[in-house]
Amino acid sequence: MSTADLKNDLIKVIVNTDDIDFLRQVMDFFKKHQVTADWWDEISDYEKEMIEAGAKDIEEGKVVPHEEVSAGIKKMLHKN
Repeated sequence: MSTADLKNDLIKVIVNTDDIDFLRQVMDFFKKHQVTADWWDEISDYEKEMIEAGAKDIEEGKVVPHEEVSAGIKKMLHKN
């Protein structure tokens, strides 16, 4: 069973129950086992630099619209 399958099964169990005691126990479990690490603290310095550079480019308007990129890709693909 994959992680996605297990998550889907767990969601189904939660959605399909009206047992308030069970739901409280599930909530208490998740509160006790909550992951508090921030993803920013988990990534490398290089990744942080690239994210910050991208954010700076956006602020400065140094971006290419999605439509323009898509059109360019389509043009390249149709040349072959």
